[in-house]
Amino acid sequence: MTGKPEALTNSFVNTLLVAGFGVAGFLGMLFTPALVKRFEYRKLYILSCIAGAIPMALLAILGFTVGPNMILFVAMYLLMGLPYGLTGNLNYAMIAESVDYAEWKSGRRTEGISASMQTFMNKIMTTLQNALIPLMLLIFKFTEPTDFDPTPLQSSLTKTGLMIIASIIPMIAWLINLVIIAKYPLHGEYRKNMYIELNRQRKAAKEISQQ
Repeated sequence: MTGKPEALTNSFVNTLLVAGFGVAGFLGMLFTPALVKRFEYRKLYILSCIAGAIPMALLAILGFTVGPNMILFVAMYLLMGLPYGLTGNLNYAMIAESVDYAEWKSGRRTEGISASMQTFMNKIMTTLQNALIPLMLLIFKFTEPTDFDPTPLQSSLTKTGLMIIASIIPMIAWLINLVIIAKYPLHGEYRKNMYIELNRQRKAAKEISQQ
């Protein structure tokens, strides 16, 4: 009898965590059109990476000092959901912008290749996720729940590993993303000049086709 209420509580918290993260991500997507009117894609992406890394850093610090708490997990993942939703939209917006860049440089549009590459990358990320998470749980000697013991005791190594998986690894991922996106060249005057020249090229090509 003692296992069932605990299992129900864990199930409820898990649902709250996933649902909260999803709702926050959806709100981030909704705010994207308004934010891109004020910020360039690169700057907004950088701000999103910082906003995503901060709650994960706080989760790691508080989790390893004060101690893990489910309210803390829910709150931090709720905060991370907003920038996650933003970057989800920005990825596709920046892919479209890169297609414009390819047209500017080569005169050819590459929507098909870009969309195929994005789909391919999504599959790679899903595959890595499905492979690495079980591997990390194995490394940290996670004890799987069973019908007879839905909440098995975990070792200190396992608890430390779970905190690393839940906080430090996402924080590092955000920071890596930040470093990569900081090198994105389409911003400022360079981006403005690209679209000025691209519009001239399109106008010239249209005039030639009408002759």
